[in-house]
Amino acid sequence: MEYEGLKRSFQVVGKDIKMDIEKVKQEYFNTLSGLQNEMLLLQSRIKKAKNQLLIAKTEEDIKQFRKENDLEEGLKHISLFD
Repeated sequence: MEYEGLKRSFQVVGKDIKMDIEKVKQEYFNTLSGLQNEMLLLQSRIKKAKNQLLIAKTEEDIKQFRKENDLEEGLKHISLFD
């Protein structure tokens, strides 16, 4: 996925390949910003999940916990479990 974006950041000029440095920097910046946002979201989800575990008392509570706490939902850059 990242490779496709970076591939567009190069231009063939004669026999040389030129890199559009500013475009590459922006693509990396965007990826890092996306990763940072997902890390903050994940931290929030982990905190919520831990709080819910503190009040779980029954098997039904645990089943509900599993249903309501998909930590990876909607994450693009981070994968926790295979």
